[in-house]
Amino acid sequence: MRFGKQIHLEKLLQFSDVFSEQPKTLAHYLQNIPKSVLLKAASHFLGYFNRQSKYIDNYMDFLLMYFQKDNLEIFQVVVSAIKKMESQFPEWNVRIINHQTSLILFEYAFQHGLEIEDQADFDTKLFEINLLKAYLLINEDLDRIQTAEIKKLEGFPLHDKIRKILLILSLPDIDLINHNETDVFVCQLLKANWLFSFLKIVPQCQPILSALFQHYEVDKQEDIFKHLIQLAILCMERREGRFGFSVTQDEFFKVNSTFLDSLAVDTTENQEDFKNLRATPIYKEKEGTYCIICTLFVLEKLYKSWYFKLNQINNQLPKHQKIKEFRSFYGQNFTENYLIEKVLYGIFNPKSIQLSGNKIRKEYSTVTGEPDYYVRDWNRVYIFETKDTFLRAENKISYSFEAIESDLKEKLYFKTDDKGKITLKAVKQITENIKKSLQNKQLFDSLSKPNKVEFYPILLLHDESFNAAGLNSLVNEWFQKELEELKNQGFNIKKVNPLIIITIDALILLQELMRQKKIILHELLEKYSKLHLSAPKENTNHIKQEDYLPFSTFALDYARRQDLTPMPNISFIHSATKSLVFPKS
Repeated sequence: MRFGKQIHLEKLLQFSDVFSEQPKTLAHYLQNIPKSVLLKAASHFLGYFNRQSKYIDNYMDFLLMYFQKDNLEIFQVVVSAIKKMESQFPEWNVRIINHQTSLILFEYAFQHGLEIEDQADFDTKLFEINLLKAYLLINEDLDRIQTAEIKKLEGFPLHDKIRKILLILSLPDIDLINHNETDVFVCQLLKANWLFSFLKIVPQCQPILSALFQHYEVDKQEDIFKHLIQLAILCMERREGRFGFSVTQDEFFKVNSTFLDSLAVDTTENQEDFKNLRATPIYKEKEGTYCIICTLFVLEKLYKSWYFKLNQINNQLPKHQKIKEFRSFYGQNFTENYLIEKVLYGIFNPKSIQLSGNKIRKEYSTVTGEPDYYVRDWNRVYIFETKDTFLRAENKISYSFEAIESDLKEKLYFKTDDKGKITLKAVKQITENIKKSLQNKQLFDSLSKPNKVEFYPILLLHDESFNAAGLNSLVNEWFQKELEELKNQGFNIKKVNPLIIITIDALILLQELMRQKKIILHELLEKYSKLHLSAPKENTNHIKQEDYLPFSTFALDYARRQDLTPMPNISFIHSATKSLVFPKS
């Protein structure tokens, strides 16, 4: 499912759509095919652009590229099957290739492919047919799971049913297909730069930083990022399709090869949501020659992987230097404070009251349950709650609304332990802070007329998976239930706006436009609420899929439709991207 100004539903071409025979196993269709050939095919499919792809968006271009002339008959059968599907599902885009299937194929090839030499008498005609059968078989397996879970949603009101279907269909591959590579590169690098700035100024982190530099045998962070940045740039400059490259045979060959070897997949263990491939996003064909598995996974290495490396190094430090409960320390001090302050800096009126959770704790020691960030600009109050959390991989890819909703509630609403103790999460935390403000009981800000204040509750999340269609609508529904409770207690909630989920990368991309006042945050929030978070329509004929777009997609699209370019200040990047280390093969 792809997002833009609209939500584009996709229907995968399946084995049974094309072939009348009883399908056999994946192993049967892929037997006797050399591992190297399968890996090249899978990496070629994975190299298709997630946006404006010649081969994903246009099945005819793909089929003309895929089949040789000897396979004209099967070519015609496939085209006929697709045209039949298009007539049956006119509102859906029929797709052959999708990133989930391509990743599954790559994992299978790496784990089960035969270590045999490419054969001189290799039957290309049969290979094309069997690879297609294997690919469509994986598509069919995915569709079968989706269909079974969708059937469980029968009987719900149409508004709720559509929302749930969009959520379970978009969540598993939301990050794989709904991203802009340049945006990902910039956001990852900017967050990484802020992370290392944080490490430099925090005394407890000095042993970790020193050990990290020692581990990589460098003196400064620029040397650590040099190779990653250059590899990322190569990925973004690639042509569509498989992308391989070789390391120049010079005095730096050993250093460069060692770095690339550290990113190369070397295990046959499959993990949910492709965790192994995310950690090792390239594969080694031979000494000095490599191929990209997934460009997105390479780009995400710039920032996402650093927590795990820092945690590993922290665990290896002497006891007196080790930071206890590093995950909690990292979240509370970096992602929920330092990083948020960097992202929000300059967005609001400089005369407004702006308080981070860290500042509130330091200056108002008796305050409990403080917001992660609080802003009052005259009669507008913004209450931010931020969570550096993610859904369990097995739930994210399950297509099960029940499993997904349960995980979401535990992460974002409230959590109940075995003894019945309830821990408040973001939705309830925001509600509690709105309640305190309406009572004028926030020690850090006195509201003389709280009922005349406009409240903007914002849930700032770090994982792009939370941009799934319908997710904001669902979470806001929980928030509205909490507001109804406040109303029943006598509070005036008329000026409390819907809760809006913003992913941090979207805010980073919009940061400069907001600083320049070309986009005003509260106006954007109000536009989104009116279009996408209004009460369910009584006339169900007017319900549209676009009603459930995530805020991040809406906001970035809104900016571009105003001829504005969402892009932060990235001047610091240029010095690190002057030369390329790994020439293309």
